[in-house]
Amino acid sequence: EYALSGIPFELDGLRRNHNAYDDVLRYLDERRGRQTIHLKGLIEQFGKAPNGWNDLDVIGLVAGLLHDHKIKVTYLNEMVANDDKQFVSRMLKVSEREKFIIEAVVIVPQRIRKDVMDVMRDAFEFYEVGETYEEIAKNIREQVTKQYKEPIANMLNKKQYEESQYPYPEGTTLLRIRNSLDDLLSETNSERLVEDFIDMEDDFKKWSEELLDIRSFYHGSALHHFDESVQLLKDRHDDIDIASNDETVQSIKKKIIAILTEEKPYDYISELPILNAQLKEALTEYVKNELVSNLQEFENIKQKMQTLMKSYDITQVKELVSQQINDLEKRIEQLKTTESISKLYLYRQTAEKSYNHLNIKVKELWEQYKTVEVTPIPEVVSLSPAQLLQHEETITNEHELDELMDKIRKELLQQLQSGKHIK
Repeated sequence: EYALSGIPFELDGLRRNHNAYDDVLRYLDERRGRQTIHLKGLIEQFGKAPNGWNDLDVIGLVAGLLHDHKIKVTYLNEMVANDDKQFVSRMLKVSEREKFIIEAVVIVPQRIRKDVMDVMRDAFEFYEVGETYEEIAKNIREQVTKQYKEPIANMLNKKQYEESQYPYPEGTTLLRIRNSLDDLLSETNSERLVEDFIDMEDDFKKWSEELLDIRSFYHGSALHHFDESVQLLKDRHDDIDIASNDETVQSIKKKIIAILTEEKPYDYISELPILNAQLKEALTEYVKNELVSNLQEFENIKQKMQTLMKSYDITQVKELVSQQINDLEKRIEQLKTTESISKLYLYRQTAEKSYNHLNIKVKELWEQYKTVEVTPIPEVVSLSPAQLLQHEETITNEHELDELMDKIRKELLQQLQSGKHIK
């Protein structure tokens, strides 16, 4: 009850046990910064004569002082709040009492509170400063984190997705401010943190002005316009390079890059959508002009293919060339709607290479055709007995028969060897 509502007041307007309340606070205040006071030692101190208080008396006074922000209590180096549900139960356990450290809170001078309030008002538009250094330090940490650290972390997270060639503006400014805030919040002593915060009044004024444009860039339409321009330069990089001799294209490109690489481009980013549209239009016009001359080149290639087909009257050549002509005609139709210069040039180069390969292939087919061996149709001759024998022969014995057959065989073999068939 004392921790949540404080020690009650009597009818005379004095706090109940006000003398004991003041004695404990005075004891802690005199030893602040010079001696570490544990709950166990505090109970022992006031349990002795002349006080002779019991454990619950001292714990109740500690709870009331904590409620009134007169002391700060830590448990295992963690700050304890007066509404901590485990606060009383732990203090009632003897084994836990050495884990509690109790320290008197210094009331902040009015001058310090005013200085803090001025900085808090200008930097955060926040007016609840607090009474103690701990309260003020807590509010400083919360507001610095909420209004500076978290937004900067969010912006730096978005910055990770930038293109290295065109980084988002003032990244070093964000890192510088973040590092300074990290140094401020790393201070664990509340009194020194408050003093450092007051000393940084000019820094917060400067950061507030610097972050005004940067926040607008990251959280408004500027970032979208910036990314669109970077993406356009990336997507049409080859086309822009090919159109290096086109003054309009190159002039618009330079204007876009000048804005993207400006240290603080905020006043010019609104021009990017217009420049993007102008660059696309200029590239489209350039493609139209290039298309006229390139279409003629495609027609020339087509005519050379047709000449090939007429020059070599072979079925294989006609089929091959006909297919190549069909492919070329399809590509020509596709090019009539293209908006990419690089695609136009790539198609033309591909068509030229296709023709060169086709020309080589056709000549190879022609050479193969010429070297194919043609099988001649053999001559068929009819031979009568009179053509086989030079004069009449009379056979009287087996030996004469053999000689005659040998002569006939030689004559027939001679005709076969000359490639003739015999009938």
